[in-house]
Amino acid sequence: MSSWNAHKKDHPLSLYFLTAALVFLAMSALGGGAALMGDPDGSGLGLDAAWLSGSPFVNYLLPGAVLFVLFGLGSAVLIYGLWVKPQSGPLAFISRMTHEHWAWFLTLMLGFALIIWIAVQYAIMRTFSPLQIVIAAVGVVIMVLDLLPEMRRYYKI
Repeated sequence: MSSWNAHKKDHPLSLYFLTAALVFLAMSALGGGAALMGDPDGSGLGLDAAWLSGSPFVNYLLPGAVLFVLFGLGSAVLIYGLWVKPQSGPLAFISRMTHEHWAWFLTLMLGFALIIWIAVQYAIMRTFSPLQIVIAAVGVVIMVLDLLPEMRRYYKI
């Protein structure tokens, strides 16, 4: 058996499903965030600038940047961390504090942040889209998969 096949067997099955959810989130957030940064009035995505009235935002530029960086690039970093499990680097201090690999902990936080993001989005915009349910559900799926016992054991330090 090659070392690649032996290494693949080490990964929990749920990691594959978690990765799929994170890839979906990353692609959605990178695309949506880039679209909002490139067209801050939101019209390119069918958003109404009036939905932001009463919010701290004058346009969709800052929400687009957060979407792109936090959920897009953040998901990509977490996918790397979950698969490679680097033990050093700028995020290693999190592992020392939590006694779980930083990628596991931050994935849990990302799922939670995604649910909060959608709740705040609805509270600010007061408009409903089925996409909000899909994205909130992705946040729940990320958290549930990350909290499975096999994942907890695999990322325990």
